[in-house]
Amino acid sequence: MGVPIAAWPMHSDQPRNCLLVTQILKVGLVVREWEHWEELVTSSTIEKALRRLMTSKEGNDIRKNAVELGNAIRRSMDDGGLLAWSSILSLLVLPDKFISQNEAYNVLS
Repeated sequence: MGVPIAAWPMHSDQPRNCLLVTQILKVGLVVREWEHWEELVTSSTIEKALRRLMTSKEGNDIRKNAVELGNAIRRSMDDGGLLAWSSILSLLVLPDKFISQNEAYNVLS
């Protein structure tokens, strides 16, 4: 928790998870878009994505969001409670950072 994600969806639920990580939670960026899943991914493509994640303003914002989300998840478990899916979605309501629960449900359903 608290670590930025370089998302590279390949099959099954991964495109949806990629959307959650990159567009809703804003704790990662896409290495290769799902629409191009059949194309070969070169080392330069991976390098470019990781450089963006580690050295750009966008990457700085993503890393900051990842730390904030990780801290929020840890705080939600401080009282010995179990973290449920609804609790994760409730974290999306943080002002100016994430989207509302209803928007999250609409995107994920």
